[in-house]
Amino acid sequence: MGDFWQERLRELHDGFAHPARPAGYLYPLDCAWTDVFTGTLHGQPVLVGPYEGLLVACFFGPDGALRGVERRPQKTDPISDPGRDALYLGIMREAARDPLHPPPRCLEALAWCNRPVRLAWEWAEELGVGFGPVRVRRFALPGERIGIEDGNRRYEGREPEEGGGTLDGWLAGGCFVLWWSRDLWVGGDGRVFAT
Repeated sequence: MGDFWQERLRELHDGFAHPARPAGYLYPLDCAWTDVFTGTLHGQPVLVGPYEGLLVACFFGPDGALRGVERRPQKTDPISDPGRDALYLGIMREAARDPLHPPPRCLEALAWCNRPVRLAWEWAEELGVGFGPVRVRRFALPGERIGIEDGNRRYEGREPEEGGGTLDGWLAGGCFVLWWSRDLWVGGDGRVFAT
């Protein structure tokens, strides 16, 4: 393995980039049908998603700080839901007929057909999570690729580029990186715009 990849692996295992925002900064997250679901449980922020054969739920306090984590193994099969199965199968068939113009709810249908994402959805519903946007502080789960960083790792050790590709532009736009097994680039509205 080359030095570049060894350094990337070390970064993933040993921690995230140096923070660029204050410790109390609240990062907006509004994720559904990606790698993680956001919502609230008893008014507190929660993130739930699949991670390396497990389901992981991160629970946050009213101040947005991480308060606890639960893990459970993924069961073999999702609960059967003939109504939703038929609906989403129809959406997927429609999308296949015209891939350049996918129908509404296509991403939702695609995620429904993704076993780990569907199991995470079921667990979130079982927990009583009300899906929707949340705001949480920067966090990192030790030894796992789950957490938030400002995204400045892209620029560390280099001069920022001219124009819109600068770290200042990235931060001013409210952008950051949510790590949930892979890097999810999140905009100031809390929605994932790239992976």
